Order: sequence, then C-alpha cells, then structure tokens
Amino acid sequence: MMPRIGRRSTTRSRGLGGLVALVALVVLAAGLPDSFADEFPQPAPVAEPPLFGDEFGKQRGVATCLAAGFGDAGPLRQTTLLAAGTHLRLWDEAPPSLQGEDLAPAGAALVLLSGSTATAPLGSVTFLKAGEQVGAWSLPFNEDVRSLSWHLAAVRDGTPLPLTPAQDVDAIHEALALNDALLKSLRTPVRVLQRAARTDVSIGELEKAPGRFRGKVLHLEGRARRVRVLDAPKQLKSYGIKHLYQTWFVNHAEGVPHVCCLLSAVPLRGLEVADKPGKDPPVAAVGYFFKQFRFKGSEGLAGYGDPTAPLVVGYAVPLIPHSVRQSVAATAVTLAGFPIGAGPIQQGALLAAGERAGCWALRDPSHVPPLDHTYFHTVRDRRPLPTEVEDSDEQMQEAFAYYDAVRKANETSPDLFVKDARPDVTFAHVFQEPSRYRGEIVAIKGHLRRVRRFEPMAMVKSKDLTNLYECWLYNDEYGEGNPACVICTKLPPGIKVAETVKGDVRVTFAGYFLKLYRYKALDTKKPNEFRLAPLLIGHIVPEGRPKPMTQTAWTGGLLPIFFGIIIVSLGLVVGLGWAFRRADQRVRSRLDAAAEQFHRPPEE
Repeated sequence: MMPRIGRRSTTRSRGLGGLVALVALVVLAAGLPDSFADEFPQPAPVAEPPLFGDEFGKQRGVATCLAAGFGDAGPLRQTTLLAAGTHLRLWDEAPPSLQGEDLAPAGAALVLLSGSTATAPLGSVTFLKAGEQVGAWSLPFNEDVRSLSWHLAAVRDGTPLPLTPAQDVDAIHEALALNDALLKSLRTPVRVLQRAARTDVSIGELEKAPGRFRGKVLHLEGRARRVRVLDAPKQLKSYGIKHLYQTWFVNHAEGVPHVCCLLSAVPLRGLEVADKPGKDPPVAAVGYFFKQFRFKGSEGLAGYGDPTAPLVVGYAVPLIPHSVRQSVAATAVTLAGFPIGAGPIQQGALLAAGERAGCWALRDPSHVPPLDHTYFHTVRDRRPLPTEVEDSDEQMQEAFAYYDAVRKANETSPDLFVKDARPDVTFAHVFQEPSRYRGEIVAIKGHLRRVRRFEPMAMVKSKDLTNLYECWLYNDEYGEGNPACVICTKLPPGIKVAETVKGDVRVTFAGYFLKLYRYKALDTKKPNEFRLAPLLIGHIVPEGRPKPMTQTAWTGGLLPIFFGIIIVSLGLVVGLGWAFRRADQRVRSRLDAAAEQFHRPPEE
C-alpha cells in the first residue's frame, strides 16, 4: 500500500508541476517581446499566410503546447514546439501585450507559482535571470550592467528631452527608452557602472557621432555649473521616482570648452540645486549615453551658443580636485623610477595613463602651449568678434577658438610668451597675411592708450580667471597711429583701467595672433566706415624689463682675445721701457768711468 501511495503522490506532483509550467509558459509567451535573440527589433519580414490557413492560429498553438506538456520534460517540449511552429508559420505569432517594467507583476506571479515544483529554487533564479535578459523586468541592485531596451532604436538626436511626449509613435518609444535608462541606472550600483564605464570617449566624439555610442556606459568629467530639479514623468512615480536632477557641467580637456548634461534620479551629495553651485566643483557623469539633445537657451548654460549637448543618464560622482590628482600622480611617477631596470618604462606608462585619465596634459612646460586648430576654419578676418553664438553655428565655433586662446594665455606665464615670440613676424606681417600667421605667438611694441575691463564669458570664467581686459596700443614703427587690439586676463603692476592712459606708457604685448579685427573708430564719420587692427590674446610686458642676454660662440671667444691683446701690449710696453732704461744706465756708467781718467789743468 505504501509504495502505491508514494507513486500516486509523485504522479500528482508531476502533473501539478506540468500544469504550473504550462500556465507560466502561456502567460510569458503572451507578454514577452517578439524576439529574444536581438537587442533591438529587426524589420519584420514579408507576411506569409500560415501553412494551414489564417484562422484559429492562436488556438492551434495553445492546443499543441497543452498536448506536449504532459509527462517528463514537458516545458522543454512546449518551448521547442512553440519556437518550431512559429518558424514554420503553423500559427501567427502574438504581439506582446505587456512590455518593459509592466511585466514585473506577471513575472512575480509566475515565480511564485513555479515555487511548488521539485526544482523551485533553481527554477526561480533561472526564471528571474531569463526575464531580465529578455527585458521583461530589471532586478534591483544587480551586480551586472544591463543593456537598455529595444526602444532605444527610436531615439532621435537633435530633439528635446522626451519627458512629456506628444502623440507620436517615435516620441512614445523614446520616452519609454528614457524611463528604462533611468530605472536601470537607479537599480545598478554606481560602483558597477564605474567599473564598466569607458573613459576613452570625449565629449567632442559624442557630438560628432552620437549614434555610435548610444546606450554605452561612459565616464565624462567636468566642472558643475548648474543643477536643476525637474518633475519626473508619471510613469516613473509609481517606482518611487518623484524628481529628476539635471546637472550641467563644462569640460576643457580638448582645449575648447564642451558642455554636457547629466540626468539622474538621485542628487549628488554636497551639490546644491542652484544656477551656480559653489565654486564649480569637479564632478564626473557616469551612466548610459542617451542622445545629443536640443534645449532652449534658458534650460542650458548662459554664454554657451550651441543649443545641443550630450545627455548621460546615471550618477553624478564627486572628483578629486585636479591639483591634488596632479600631485599624487607626479609622486607616483617619481616613485616608479626607483626600481632598477624597468623604472623608465614604468614612468612612461604612468605618464601616458595619467594623460588618458585627465590628471595632466603632456606638453613641454618650457614653451607656450599651441592653440587647437579644430575651429580655425571658422575664424573670419575683417569682422568683429562673434556675438550671435546662439543663432549661428559658425560664430559659435569661432567663439570656441577665442575661448581656447583666452584660457591658455591665462595659464601661461608672460616670460614664456616673450621667449617664444617669433622675431621674424611683425605688425606688417599679421596685418597683410592674417590667415598665414593665425595662432602664432607674436610680440608687438607700442604706446598704451586705453585699458577696459569686461566680465569673462561663462565658458572660461573660473576662480583663476575673474577679469578680462581689452587694451589698445599704437605702433609707430610702420606709420603713425597703427592700433592693435590686445586681450589679457592680468595687468602688470603700474597699469590700471583707464579710458585714456596718461603719459607715454611703452609696452610690449606678446600673445597669440587670432584674427584681423574690424572695429568702429570714434573719428569715423560714415556709418559704414570701419577700421582694422590685429587682435592678440596674451600678456602685457612693460618696456625696460631686462631681457636675458645670450652670447654666441663667436662673441664669447672674441672678448678674451681682446683683453689678451691689451694685456700683451701693456706688457710689451713695460718690458721695452725697462730694457731701454737699463741700457741707458749702462751707457751712463761707462761714460762716468771714462771721465775719471781725465784731470783738469792747473789754474794760473
């Protein structure tokens, strides 16, 4: 009796397990996306009629799965038959009725029902992992970086944030993709994203080819300039996300400033919500790159002309200040040189790694850093400085070249500019051929006439750059009254802001030559009458400052020879005088000796 009862119990449990697996399979088949193998939906093939007609396709599939579910390995046979029947077009493949996070309740119910089988623990874990892999749900605080859903294929660059999508299919899919990125970034620990993030992608590369990096986990650094709070979409409020934090930061790693936007479901500690958070704290955006999105002027940063910026969805991570990183990295490079043998190789590897990590930029510190020529083709001579950067891409790119020169001039000492200035380039050269000498380091002498102060642009302003001076000096070497407009960030002692500089203040301006600048003079009478002046960005050096004298090999050898000739000549004169005096004394002594032999005659 007992064995029979045991067999009945085993048969009943198998039947219950097969029934549970059948229910789970049918529900999951009705809710999962069309394809498990592809990350994004592929173009649908040309529709063909089913093999046995187009009626009762779903019913045939359900009946086949029901018949195959009895006995051992029933769920495996059901899955195989369902895939084979779909491939052979025995029935129609049902479109998904549930998508994305909406499948989470159904998945939880299926996991609960499958817990009554003999392999419940293993089956539950496998089912959870499989559901996350095919996009049915996302497990909280997973230790793996999860790819974004197939809705990412509908994301379009150059469009606004899809927080409130219109009645457009593509906009709805893009909003679903953004919600998916926010949820998955929130449910993934920041350390996991940092471990998988790519650090070799620059903001400039994202601007040029956004589709190439869409959905990739990136690490971008910069200084926070603005933090805003946005209302979360209503679809995210059911998951506990009430607000979104939009952080704008500026990156100067490529010479010209680039703006990036981070969208996060959690705020950064120590970063207050304000248009000017503190003293531009260094932060890193770690998360999924979503798109190159377009924004209004009031939504972005003031003074930034480009109305588009890369959008990263993830976390804002505080960074160690740049100066501290430089000191620590320099110490590491120094200590790496002590081992005998591979010390220099280790130092070279550390220097290259430090440059990639943004600890420093490898360049010769004894020379002025060159300008970035990326936007030189947009610099237009015989025109004023760009003012409509928000409406013109060309003027915005010319402003980038101007920002690059201002920032590098502020970080370089005046002595380097004086030392590296080309002696063969004069005022006449830059005036007649401006495009040929653009970006060259030039020194122009003249009389200082005017010094004005302006507030620095938002793209270059920092704690080390708080002033911007426009100075005018006149050069008389190539004619009377040839002006030059020069831009600097610091004034030497003794020179102050004045509309008319009193006295004859002679200075030398050494800096980058940017363009031939068109301006309106006060003494011009015609409305369309303008004048031209070279525009330089660098430092003012007052004249009278001693320059280091360098001696060539020829002059260095001539001076000792000259003094040697003088010394030999003096020695020769002294020697000849001494010889003549000695010979004269000998003659006199001989004459005196001969005179003693004669006697005077007696006196009468």
